[in-house]
Amino acid sequence: MKKLFSLVAIALVGTGAWYAWTSRHVTPEPWTADEIELIRSLWIGSLSPLPEDESNAVSDSEEAARLGYQLFFDPRLSGNGGISCATCHQPERQFTDGLPKGQAIGTSRRNTRSIIGVAYSPWLYWDGRKDSLWSQALAPLEDPNEHGTDRVHVVSVIAADPGYRATYESLFSAAPDEHDVDRAFTNIGKVIAAYERLLLPGPSRFDHYVEAIMTGRETRFTACACLSARRTAPSATMVRCSRITSSTIRVCFPFRETCRTRAACKAFARCLPIRSTAAANSATTRRRHVPSSNLYERAPS
Repeated sequence: MKKLFSLVAIALVGTGAWYAWTSRHVTPEPWTADEIELIRSLWIGSLSPLPEDESNAVSDSEEAARLGYQLFFDPRLSGNGGISCATCHQPERQFTDGLPKGQAIGTSRRNTRSIIGVAYSPWLYWDGRKDSLWSQALAPLEDPNEHGTDRVHVVSVIAADPGYRATYESLFSAAPDEHDVDRAFTNIGKVIAAYERLLLPGPSRFDHYVEAIMTGRETRFTACACLSARRTAPSATMVRCSRITSSTIRVCFPFRETCRTRAACKAFARCLPIRSTAAANSATTRRRHVPSSNLYERAPS
């Protein structure tokens, strides 16, 4: 038995040594044209421009993004004064929290998803119940397991803070009216969304590798990385399943285009008291600017 064990051990060590040697010395087969096209489709350089949000007039306003940034990290927008959006969406953890389930005032039913690149999604949540980034940003504020507060309190915080109030009035040409809470609450979601639109994905090691393929510099990368990529190269089916586009999502959730005529959509709409088609959403004119390159990725000092 000892002899058999020794032979197995030698074989395993030999296999590991062979793999280590091949990782350094074996040149992988070149990518085919079809494989390169598949890989390129997953490259960050192939990402489309950020879609406009026609339901948010301040979505590209730097002033709105600055206010949204401040609100994102402000724990006063919670029932206990200790929870902010950044409690779960932590910048140092890629705007997630590293926990199995989100932990704020209570415990969420699901884990915290990163919000990097979230502005590319036309529908939010797994069931698509939010049709805009700003309407999604409002939901956690009134969730008892997250911020655990209500819109009256949130609006009162903005109205009572001189800096917040002045910026709000500059953006919306009116004070945060506590007698029209839905409209003011909607506008608060819009400035938070303006900040979240600035959180865009950056290049990964995979993206650098694809760029090297595109520019003929693939030899700068190790054979080990190339072999690993070869083993896990996506099939056409995998790419079709994983590359979900805006048009794909609209096919799955056709409510926006047909909501006025379909009974099912009317039932769906009852889950969306605040959304882009709500009466509280009065903004129709967009304020445009080129987003700043220095993203607000840390808490205010």
